[in-house]
Amino acid sequence: MTDAELLHYYIERRRIIFGGERSSGHYRLRDLGFIEEHPASLKNLLITVTDAGRAALEPQHPMA
Repeated sequence: MTDAELLHYYIERRRIIFGGERSSGHYRLRDLGFIEEHPASLKNLLITVTDAGRAALEPQHPMA
């Protein structure tokens, strides 16, 4: 799964994950500031996509 697909997945489908199922892509998105992790329980995390993450998914428009 690409980073963009993972971002879409977090936005559209799954927001609570088991802490042990974080992929290398997940860590990369977190380190870039595109997602944030919030404790949902002792073992689960609520994942939120930041404004920076949403902006990264927007198509780039060349300046005229």
